[in-house]
Amino acid sequence: MQINRSNKSRLSDWWWTIDKVLLGSIIILIVFGIVLNLAASPPIAEKLNYTDQYVFVKKQFIFMTLGILITLFFLFSEYATYKTFVIINFFWFTLYYDFY
Repeated sequence: MQINRSNKSRLSDWWWTIDKVLLGSIIILIVFGIVLNLAASPPIAEKLNYTDQYVFVKKQFIFMTLGILITLFFLFSEYATYKTFVIINFFWFTLYYDFY
């Protein structure tokens, strides 16, 4: 798939305006975290008496997938969506938590 500058889709606009060094750094950090989790998860799971030695790796993949989906949602949504989301969450957190 080739993304031209003449193409005015949301994906094309995103690709030509994003900081590619930052995107690459984030991807490297994600891969590095997965590798470290694969190395450290089995001994810790065994020490904590989990039956599945890759329980922490599975949790990381679940939350990583959730984080990527939420990030993509906000990357390709309009500013009005952000504004509505922030206002709703502000009032919800203000009412739910007692800030003293």
